[in-house]
Amino acid sequence: MSRFNKADDRMTELEKRDAEKKRLNVLKSYSILDTPSDPDFDELTLLASQICGTSISLISFVDDDRQWFKSKVGLEAPQTPRTVSFCSHAIDEDKDIFIVPDARNHDNFKDNPLVTSDPYIVFYAGVPLHGEEDQPLGTLCVIDSETKTLSPQQIQSLKILAHQVENLLKLRKMNLNLNQAIGILENKNHQLDRFAMIAAHDIKSPLNNITALIEYLLSSHSEGMSKAAIETIKMIGKSSGNLKNLVDGLLSYSRHEEYIKQEKETIQLKTFIEDFLGLYSQQKGCRLNYKTDLDEIWVNKIALEQILINLISNAIKYGDKDETIIDILVSELDHHYLFEVKDNGPGIPDKAKTKIFELFQTLQSTDRNGQKGNGVGLATVKRLVESLDGLIELESSEGKGSTFRFTLAK
Repeated sequence: MSRFNKADDRMTELEKRDAEKKRLNVLKSYSILDTPSDPDFDELTLLASQICGTSISLISFVDDDRQWFKSKVGLEAPQTPRTVSFCSHAIDEDKDIFIVPDARNHDNFKDNPLVTSDPYIVFYAGVPLHGEEDQPLGTLCVIDSETKTLSPQQIQSLKILAHQVENLLKLRKMNLNLNQAIGILENKNHQLDRFAMIAAHDIKSPLNNITALIEYLLSSHSEGMSKAAIETIKMIGKSSGNLKNLVDGLLSYSRHEEYIKQEKETIQLKTFIEDFLGLYSQQKGCRLNYKTDLDEIWVNKIALEQILINLISNAIKYGDKDETIIDILVSELDHHYLFEVKDNGPGIPDKAKTKIFELFQTLQSTDRNGQKGNGVGLATVKRLVESLDGLIELESSEGKGSTFRFTLAK
């Protein structure tokens, strides 16, 4: 043999190694090896055995040094060495089905321990299973300890079942990729929440100092200041207050995970609502009522408090009547508790209803103190409700008040 032929042989060997490495990488990308049994695969294996009339049927994946069985009928072993694998030959053949009518008379298999001893393979038929880039990953095969001949209909059925195995593999990989993407997004959201909480906390301290300094200047040094200077300082104070409210909202929004991690507990509803409404007992020009036929509910108490605080505080801040009236109703559905918070305020325009729960979305109107909202409170409410397997909706007419209805899973 010339040195050129030897070089060609070496190149061919390198190409084979590269091809095998690529095949194994595709196989591992499915994360199928050494996974538990799966009814979806097992049903196809059973069908293959019944259709072809064989005692054994396998979904086999050919790894580096073994063939591993994802699903099996009529065989207890979870895997066998690749050196004795029939399926390894099947994926190397450029055929859509590899059939060995009698392994005892086949040069490649007559001395195979799987032929000469248990399970005493005689008949074998395997359809290669292909993954991405048409890489052969393994087979759907049927095996028996006596000679057999498959009819054209049986061969066609076996190929159809193999195609369904390939579809399951594709679906499995799509789900894995989707779950991985969801995991990455959840991690990023957690990091963003963490960043928002830290940033808001770090901003809050100097804001408190600014507010205290402004109060000190106005109370102790305003006599020597011009009217314009005093107005400027008041504007700075108002802006600082708005920013502080935004920071407080961001802190509440970023504590979302902290709230929903709280365990559910049984709440005596009458006591809970009366104690809760006591928080607003000193609020002038405000009347809060409640109605319920329930004695107790089983919910996340901390989250419920945060939801109600946001809704009631908004109703009070934006109330435009001499007396703000807020009604709270609690009832139950089959699988959820239903809460309603109704006010007699200015109402919300139809064009704003679709955006009112989005973060940083605010109405043009200001509250009774002339301050504009920061668009965080209702976004926090929606996030909490949905995290607790509930829904929230708004019913409102301009000039006739608003009703927020939300559910929490029992």
